[in-house]
Amino acid sequence: MMYTLPATAALALLLFGHTACSQNKPAGNTPAAFPTIAAQTLSQKDIVFPDVVKGEYAFIAVAFKMRAQGQIDSWYDVYLDSLKPRGVVFYEIPMIAGSWKMMSGWIDGGMRGGIPPEKHPYVATYYGPLDKLQQELGTSDDQLAYVYLLDPESKVLFMGKHFATPEQVRALMDAAP
Repeated sequence: MMYTLPATAALALLLFGHTACSQNKPAGNTPAAFPTIAAQTLSQKDIVFPDVVKGEYAFIAVAFKMRAQGQIDSWYDVYLDSLKPRGVVFYEIPMIAGSWKMMSGWIDGGMRGGIPPEKHPYVATYYGPLDKLQQELGTSDDQLAYVYLLDPESKVLFMGKHFATPEQVRALMDAAP
């Protein structure tokens, strides 16, 4: 499944993407619990992770660069085929540096125009400092997408990265409810 952003939002992210994220970090580890992330969905609802998914299994995709969308899409296909039928909820969190907060209406509006409306409640954009969150998320390369399977208490059961591979999908399914 692929979707595109309107040209204006795509141009903004392309032009500003090199400064919108932190530099690559040293290799991280899978976090024990998902960190607190305040974000706003494309349906304009303020939510806080992991509170919004407490009490249910959740599959969360995080990306720091727009060009990681294909990686997220590969995991979303796995979600649709294998996790959604098990009652697992899905969220996608685009992570954008706080310096772009003043452009958030324009960026989010572009995403709303390119993402099907039924997905808007499940795409929540974070604008803010990235260094600490990258460390808390256990990310090591901001060019990659990362996915997390959380249990109902928000403990991380699985962490994957880049494109879904057969090995990672097997590990995900072993951890899934």
